[in-house]
Amino acid sequence: MKKCVGHRISDGQPCGRPPTHGATVCTSHGGSAPQVKRSALVRAEVAQWVLGDATDDPGTVLLRLITQSRRRADLYASLLEEAYEAAEVLGSTDWSLPKGVAALIGHKYALDAQGNPVAIAEAIRGLVVLEAQERDRCVNFCTKAITAGLAERVVRMQEREAAMAHQALIAGLDAAGITGELRAKVLDGTVAHLRLVGKDES
Repeated sequence: MKKCVGHRISDGQPCGRPPTHGATVCTSHGGSAPQVKRSALVRAEVAQWVLGDATDDPGTVLLRLITQSRRRADLYASLLEEAYEAAEVLGSTDWSLPKGVAALIGHKYALDAQGNPVAIAEAIRGLVVLEAQERDRCVNFCTKAITAGLAERVVRMQEREAAMAHQALIAGLDAAGITGELRAKVLDGTVAHLRLVGKDES
């Protein structure tokens, strides 16, 4: 059983009380503080999914979960669009799910009057449920990420990466001995390109 990592003021010994859910400290040692609650929320979500290593940053793992969930929801939505096109626009009933997604939905059968197995669950209805569940899961992850302040953290990380790229570019220009007007053009062109990339991603 996990124990609070705090220490008692009276004798300096480890606290020994159980930490608040998802946190490393009990309420007496800061477990009720807003920033601790936010981190605990992310940690608890990651622990629930048993993903990553114990040393992985919970915020990074949660961002990975959001990306994974979004990709799945997009896949299921595109398959639903294909099914709609096949049934409504093309008038075909031959549409079927890819094997991997079909395995997630499963098959339900019953016996007809002659004792032969017949499918009783429709693949498209199963796909609708799967897509709705994944979309809800993605929203849940995003809500937890916002609550934990991960959006702001991602912006700070991107700003640090941009600053490092800028420093690397200047170091490269210095090493190549590029100065004057050519140097200014390279720097201006790089900044313009990064702005365009930033607009495309937003």
